Amino acid sequence: MKETIARVKEIKHFGRSYCQIKLVIDEELKIEPGQFAMLKPVGAFEPLLRRAMAFYQVSTIKNQTFVDFIFNILGRGTQVLAQMHVGDKVEFLGPLGKNFSVLPAKTTQNAIIVAGGVGTPAVLMLAQELCKEKIETTIFLGARSEADLVGMEDFSQLPAKLFIATDDGSVGDKGFVTNSLENFLKQTLEQNKPFNSVIYTCGPEIMMETTAKIGLKYNLKTYASLEARMACGFGVCVGCVVEIESKQDSSYQRVCVEGPVFDASEVIW
Repeated sequence: MKETIARVKEIKHFGRSYCQIKLVIDEELKIEPGQFAMLKPVGAFEPLLRRAMAFYQVSTIKNQTFVDFIFNILGRGTQVLAQMHVGDKVEFLGPLGKNFSVLPAKTTQNAIIVAGGVGTPAVLMLAQELCKEKIETTIFLGARSEADLVGMEDFSQLPAKLFIATDDGSVGDKGFVTNSLENFLKQTLEQNKPFNSVIYTCGPEIMMETTAKIGLKYNLKTYASLEARMACGFGVCVGCVVEIESKQDSSYQRVCVEGPVFDASEVIW
């Protein structure tokens, strides 16, 4: 974890209300898929707290780290970030949180990614790493409409199977992305071939809950990256807890420290 000042390298707006921002940090940082950072414009008095953002892409060049984030402009915090310009300074705290691990997928040599909406940026680095490890990867991306699909160009360049679903049918399958996932699994199992995979998911809670249930149904290990409102990002405020099943009863764990990636079968949705 590093607390420093980053600079805006690039910023662009697209779709209905989305913003992609690239920051440059004057040192090398090791950032894993699924981790996040807390961001806030330097000198901003309102909002008071930083905003949690999942890393979209990361690169290191000549002792500098370039980090990309994509977010939906919703509240005051994201509005202020979206109004920044090239050269502006940003308070940066990160990388934070537990990352996605490709080790389970190395065992099965097969991985499935299910992502929706603004949860999609959090899985691009994971998809890139899975493909780099030559793990057979199938990606399901969902959104309300074509205008709400995030990162399509980057995902389509990967050596992976890509399925798209939109609520309105403007592109890909019409309906929920979890329907496309279940249809894919049914068709795969109808071939009567041995099949084992690991599912990784990030997106709206109802989508992740449904994905977790599908994973249990087909006996596939599922990992979910949860979202929660965060004040500090490193576990002090205990404001982002989620209920997790334990051997005796249940317990509460912090999304920012014990997560954001959890075994989906242990989350009490």
